[in-house]
Amino acid sequence: MSHLDDELFDASFAEKSILVVDDAQAMIHMIGDLVRCFGFGDIKSANEGTEAFELIRRNTVDVIVCDYLMNGMDGIALAKLVRTSSSSPRPDTPIVMMTGHADRATLFAARDAGINEFIVKPFASVDLFKKLAAVIDNPRKFVSVDDFVGPDRRRRLGDGFDGDDRRKTGSA
Repeated sequence: MSHLDDELFDASFAEKSILVVDDAQAMIHMIGDLVRCFGFGDIKSANEGTEAFELIRRNTVDVIVCDYLMNGMDGIALAKLVRTSSSSPRPDTPIVMMTGHADRATLFAARDAGINEFIVKPFASVDLFKKLAAVIDNPRKFVSVDDFVGPDRRRRLGDGFDGDDRRKTGSA
């Protein structure tokens, strides 16, 4: 293994299962090969959201990597189903969304659907590794409020905002 290969391997990933969802078989194979190199041993795949959700319901899935646009159920609809369906076994399952659409509307749609991390195609393998490490090794708090279910949108604590609309800490 080269030095770079050592940096892109996490032994804790071996204990995790991952689901790769994309309607392009070539992407499924490529992402599958990458996550295998990162250390994942249990790799599942699906070609669209409906198939993915059935896999999620029947199997343990610790993290999902899915495409934004797919034939059938897309990544946003899948994320909403994982987050809000009464038949979802783990609504807090981390989701990393891949897309070739890097516009603001796409990013906001992913955020509002409860996506944990967002990565734009084409991407470097190190970038995918960092996204997976972030959701597995340093997960953000999971929240469920009126119109949002997903990871806490705040990435850092103590951002220095002291205005009247500052969120209160502690229980309400």
